[in-house]
Amino acid sequence: MRKGGALVAPVWPGNPWTGKTMAPGTGKGTYTYTPKADLSCYTLVGHLSSGPYKVTDGIPRWFRNERTAAATAAAKNARAELGPRVLKDHVEQWGTLYRGTQPAA
Repeated sequence: MRKGGALVAPVWPGNPWTGKTMAPGTGKGTYTYTPKADLSCYTLVGHLSSGPYKVTDGIPRWFRNERTAAATAAAKNARAELGPRVLKDHVEQWGTLYRGTQPAA
């Protein structure tokens, strides 16, 4: 890479049938990339003259487990934050209704 963010060399390999950089598509020398909805794995198909070459489940198991643990922790954090947010909203509504006074303890 060089200053300004431009790449000096192509990131993708060349398409041997067209001479251009490999790109998404269904013709020879192209590829199709399809991630699973939860992004835990993907299917990558290289389209060759002899037919498709498929690679699946490319994300290592340890990374999948890490993503699942992170999602579970995020959900727990969101639930934990909900209570204080609801209380804050109630206090602010009270203050609006009662001219800035706080509710009794």
